[in-house]
Amino acid sequence: MKWIVLITDKNIDLEYIKKINHSGCMNTYNSINERYVVEYKEGYIFYDYDNRIKDEYEEDELSNIPFKEPHFIMLTYSSIGILYRVINQSNYPENIYVDNTEGFLGQIKDYIDILSEELLKDET
Repeated sequence: MKWIVLITDKNIDLEYIKKINHSGCMNTYNSINERYVVEYKEGYIFYDYDNRIKDEYEEDELSNIPFKEPHFIMLTYSSIGILYRVINQSNYPENIYVDNTEGFLGQIKDYIDILSEELLKDET
């Protein structure tokens, strides 16, 4: 399992995420402890809302996030291909920051570019 952290403003929470049409999914459902599951034929993604994640960030990291009241949603995924397909949908919120836990903390559009490059490398 791999994961990223979606950092959003107060208007994008788990209820907002549930309203997104996850194109091509087979099933969606609520699971235990604030988890929303999206199943695909070839894998899955989980959204876990837990604002305690904020406690793991240093003050200087939080100062780089432009939201007055940031919300933190962990997105667990089974493959980079599924992650890319989901966050690159035209209906996916654009005003999100991503922490990939490997050194990247920035806007989702920049993270999508990184994923695109990783997918191209995997194809060659």
